[in-house]
Amino acid sequence: MVGEMKNLMIRFYLTLTIAAGIISVQGQQAELPKAAVTYVVKDEMGEAVPDAQLRVGFMHSVGQKSVQDTVSALSDATGQFYAEGQSNGHIPADVSKAGYYPSYARVVDFVQRDALENRWQPWNPTVDEVLTRIGSPVAS
Repeated sequence: MVGEMKNLMIRFYLTLTIAAGIISVQGQQAELPKAAVTYVVKDEMGEAVPDAQLRVGFMHSVGQKSVQDTVSALSDATGQFYAEGQSNGHIPADVSKAGYYPSYARVVDFVQRDALENRWQPWNPTVDEVLTRIGSPVAS
């Protein structure tokens, strides 16, 4: 009975560990899979928005705590920004630029993991992000 209970507890622990995306081997955590995403920032007319500030978070867990490693940079002349990092598959982002309303909490959730290459699939999806220009204030 005690042996069965112990085996059940071990299976339960392994199930929770694998479900959380953390595989422990001899007390060490396996490396988190990599994720990559390309954002294309456009205005409401479909034109590229260069020099938009993008902040992309690569989420993962440290013990019981959720942690975000942030990659931050400006979009290029074509409005593109590429980010890559280790993640649990959940990647929030926000975009801002003077003269535009900011865009918050754009999230990419990866659901399929390539165990052989230790990376999320699809690799490097393209996400279109639309910024809306702030209208001219009404004269009083």
